[in-house]
Amino acid sequence: MDNETKRAESLFLAGEFAESLSLLKELAKDPANGRDQYLLGLFYFYAVEVRWNGDRFLELVDSGWRAGDVLSGFFILYRDGEGNKKDMTEKYVKHMKKLLPMAKAGDPFAMRQIAILYERGLGRKINMDQAYDWYVRSAEKGLCLSMADAGGIAMDESFSRYDPKLAFTWFLKGAALGYHEAELRLGDCFYGAIGVEEDKEKAATCFERASNHGNGEASDALGTMYVLGDGISQDMDKAYEFFTKGAEQGSPSCMYKLGDCYLYGRGTESNYEKAMDLYLAAWDKGNVPAGRSIGRMHLLGLAKNSDASEGFRWIEKAADTGDIDAIASLGDCYVNGAGTEVDEEKGRTLLEEAAEQGQAEAICELGELALRDQDGDGAVRRFKEAAAQGYPRAENFLGLCYATGIGGTRNLRAAEECFRRSDAQGDPDAKLLIQQYLNA
Repeated sequence: MDNETKRAESLFLAGEFAESLSLLKELAKDPANGRDQYLLGLFYFYAVEVRWNGDRFLELVDSGWRAGDVLSGFFILYRDGEGNKKDMTEKYVKHMKKLLPMAKAGDPFAMRQIAILYERGLGRKINMDQAYDWYVRSAEKGLCLSMADAGGIAMDESFSRYDPKLAFTWFLKGAALGYHEAELRLGDCFYGAIGVEEDKEKAATCFERASNHGNGEASDALGTMYVLGDGISQDMDKAYEFFTKGAEQGSPSCMYKLGDCYLYGRGTESNYEKAMDLYLAAWDKGNVPAGRSIGRMHLLGLAKNSDASEGFRWIEKAADTGDIDAIASLGDCYVNGAGTEVDEEKGRTLLEEAAEQGQAEAICELGELALRDQDGDGAVRRFKEAAAQGYPRAENFLGLCYATGIGGTRNLRAAEECFRRSDAQGDPDAKLLIQQYLNA
């Protein structure tokens, strides 16, 4: 390894990512510099200072492998791992033999690859204790990638040496170097009281740092906190900002939630066409809830060239993945004949399936069906169950039951509490119900 490669590596280990990247881009222009190809590839694979680019990463490690770089060879093995199990096992065993001398010489990147072999059971049985130990050795040499992985294993309750406080420490060290994944996980610790006392303001700070370093998952987490006012002040403009950033970072969840912003006018003006485009992009990247939203836009006539039967097909596709919200929507379609023929029995079965898993919309709709069937007690029981999750429509129906005495004694105070809770969530029907039943 020449001096410039050593300098680029030292810069990476010190968290001087931008300078390391700039130097490696120059060094990697020489295809004979296999180690430089590999190191530059890591920036694209782990999205450090650049957007994730799998094609560029594979191009670089392929070049590194052809130049004789051992570390690049691992990814070529993994990419081309289509051979029979025995052949691949032998290849990974041979690769391990090449890595061990490098690791013993103090190479943190070789140590990390050994950890990955143990963690994924490549060429040997999965051994999380060995994986953790090798990640720790690599992390102690300053590799931030391994700090995040060591923390990830330590916070896994199934790990034999489960230690959330130690996990927090590893994430803290990685975050201090500016590694976005460690910053994200540190935020998770503060948010969920993992190895540290809960502090959602600190969680938000960690998520913002990770977001600024290109982490779409962190942008999603922070945007969601702003939508809900969860530990920080509710701010739809900020939510829109971070969902936009996350969508640009390639987060399917942010694409979906940004679609919601355009659909409902949260932090921006409503734009149904943009909402649909974002839902489609999110669906293409594997976000299942987006399929339900596409379907609902068709059913509500909000899509360009809306088609109820097309809406039903989208909801059915989402439900086929097992998504519980889509299953609830599919049940609603069958009950009400939305985009398909009415099949109340099938609809009720689907709603019951969703309700058993706590889906508030399904629980509320079953309450509405009970109300229609003049089962007041059953309706109130369902509305209470859904209202306990903060579902405003259920609060409205429960308040209506209290106001009119359905399912028991008339109770205007309880009705008002329900309507007020719904109104606080911005439900437009709540004010009308207050006016009709309490101010009459």
